[in-house]
Amino acid sequence: MHEAAEEIELKESHYHFLMIGLLNGIMAGYDVTHEIESGRGYVDTMIMPRALFCKSTQAILLEYKYAKEAKTLQQEAKKGLAQIKKKNYVAIIEKEKHVKSVLQLGIAFYEKDVAVVHEIKPINTQS
Repeated sequence: MHEAAEEIELKESHYHFLMIGLLNGIMAGYDVTHEIESGRGYVDTMIMPRALFCKSTQAILLEYKYAKEAKTLQQEAKKGLAQIKKKNYVAIIEKEKHVKSVLQLGIAFYEKDVAVVHEIKPINTQS
């Protein structure tokens, strides 16, 4: 039995709201935005260091995926990372000259289990 795309999207949104709550505490030094347009799509979550209030030079992109079963968690997390790259979500961040790298995270959820894959992309390296 296959879950409808709408049901999977709803399950992803539950985790999305969880992450919104968890990330609320870092907003003093970072701009945290959700579903922002960048490249050829919408980033689930973008965490951008504030140039004047944060010493960090690394931004973070998060793409959430819902796995239909625990054994596909890693595969779904990889799909999230691949989506970040394929849709060029880093495009909006490249305009921010104080950002020197982007931590790209594909995060997959299944019930209480989670898998995360990551890659760091250097940007704005010419001074």
